[in-house]
Amino acid sequence: MSTNPETLFRFGQPRPDEILKLNAALECAAAGAEGAGAAAAAEMVEAIEAAELNFARYSYKTPPPPPGDPPYRMKLADLIGQDRVHAIEAHGTFIIHAVGDTGQHGNGAAAQDSIAYHMERQVNDPGVGELDKPCLFYHLGDVIYYSGELYHYPEQFYDPYAHYMRPIVAIPGNHDGNNVPTERSLESFVRNFCTPAPVRPPQPGLSQRLTMTQPNYYFTFEAPFVTLIGLYSNTTGDLDNPNGSETTQYDWLVGELQAADPGKFLVVAVHHPSFSADTSHGGEKRIGRALDAAFAEAGRLAHMVLSGHVHNYQRFSRQQSAGNALPGRNSPYIVAGAGGYAGYDSLTRVNKPAPMPHGVVLESGNGDLPTFLVLTATATSLICDCYTVPAPPNHTRPNYPAHLFDSVSVNL
Repeated sequence: MSTNPETLFRFGQPRPDEILKLNAALECAAAGAEGAGAAAAAEMVEAIEAAELNFARYSYKTPPPPPGDPPYRMKLADLIGQDRVHAIEAHGTFIIHAVGDTGQHGNGAAAQDSIAYHMERQVNDPGVGELDKPCLFYHLGDVIYYSGELYHYPEQFYDPYAHYMRPIVAIPGNHDGNNVPTERSLESFVRNFCTPAPVRPPQPGLSQRLTMTQPNYYFTFEAPFVTLIGLYSNTTGDLDNPNGSETTQYDWLVGELQAADPGKFLVVAVHHPSFSADTSHGGEKRIGRALDAAFAEAGRLAHMVLSGHVHNYQRFSRQQSAGNALPGRNSPYIVAGAGGYAGYDSLTRVNKPAPMPHGVVLESGNGDLPTFLVLTATATSLICDCYTVPAPPNHTRPNYPAHLFDSVSVNL
């Protein structure tokens, strides 16, 4: 078999739904069907996975050294002050926005503007108490299209959120790490999200927003009632370089899972999703395997996994366990990549009949409208609400609100 990724995988690869069908056939065959059927399915899946790995080895981008010091943790108090954190703890509710794939390019501007507008409305709603509003926006990656260029930051980040009066933290997506000849991979992301102190951005556009002070492009965010571990899945869906035996980010993840407060909810955010029922991107098996291995090694399961990358909304339930250390748990795996880039006309359709791995069920999906998430954490519950935003010409009109489309709750 050829090892040239240009001919092996980049062109002519099976669609994601076809890969899912092959994997489902392999599961069925291996569960007790005839040996020949299992062998044939295994051979096809092995060829596909070899092609994907070869493509990853070809396309992986070497990230820069971490800009901060380990263990790369950031506290909510670093952003809003300890007094406000004490008020949130006393009130008993911590709320954030989350979505990915926002960078406007071509037809995406109206959708990104609509989502920014409706998140602003929730933050500024005079009928809601200050402690019952989202206190920050957690971006799930792909801030800038196509290649994370510094000169796109005003149009695609600073200007759209110029009136969002809350901090914005982020993990990078594959487009943020795709370097252009004049920039190193993730260079612009680090310059805007990982500076030692808040400063005026290199290219702020019309916004007064300062740079963010994240300790790294993968980091742990500590907040009342929830610990949120954010990962960088590179341009390929890998935590670490697939060309060697490096396990730097994986080892860090295991350590952070073990160190996370067991009295809080544990959320993992990574741009590439483990599962996706669509015919455009599909799930990334390598990131899914890395997460599962880390959960098993740490003996800790996430209560929820958030991703972007696929330009729609999908919510999966997954029955899983972390070895014998803990009883099984039914965890939501949520894809929230309809944050603006795909506009209203290029959203990825949800392929509801697509077969999923054992224990994974597609519970809800929306490929018709842009969406964003609101996460609400208390001492006993973690709720994820998905909102759709209206289409033009009503996308930024106050009498056309965002609508609650889906909701899921997890108990501690």
